[in-house]
Amino acid sequence: MDPLPALLVNCQQFGQQAGNLAETGRVLHGYQSAWILASLLISGAAGPPAYPGIPDHEPDRATARQHADAIDKAMNEVRKLLENVGSYMAEGNFFDEAWRESFWGSNYARLLAVKDKYDPDGLFFVHHGVGSERWSPDGFTKLT
Repeated sequence: MDPLPALLVNCQQFGQQAGNLAETGRVLHGYQSAWILASLLISGAAGPPAYPGIPDHEPDRATARQHADAIDKAMNEVRKLLENVGSYMAEGNFFDEAWRESFWGSNYARLLAVKDKYDPDGLFFVHHGVGSERWSPDGFTKLT
């Protein structure tokens, strides 16, 4: 069985942000510009969501790993075709090792400086959010 039974390709034009770029010469956000200016959104789905501790909805870790590997393989092929690939954080690859570039692009250093100014203790963080590399993967231990 194919590890990703449903691969959906949706064409979307992010017109408003593209319009902002044309009007002001810059896009007014902190996200990776490749995502904002994209004309194509690729998303994959495979079955209902899993919830640890809820009967009949427990995650199947082996299948999840197969899906993650299939996504990595597919994205490696996309990256061969496209110079600049970006992703929206809430819909991106949870296991993306290049998450800083994928989600934030060239904005990351500026965003980290803003975070350091307004949240110097790193109290607010989320998986693959700005500054999250300073926390353990489970989010329970501050590393720096």
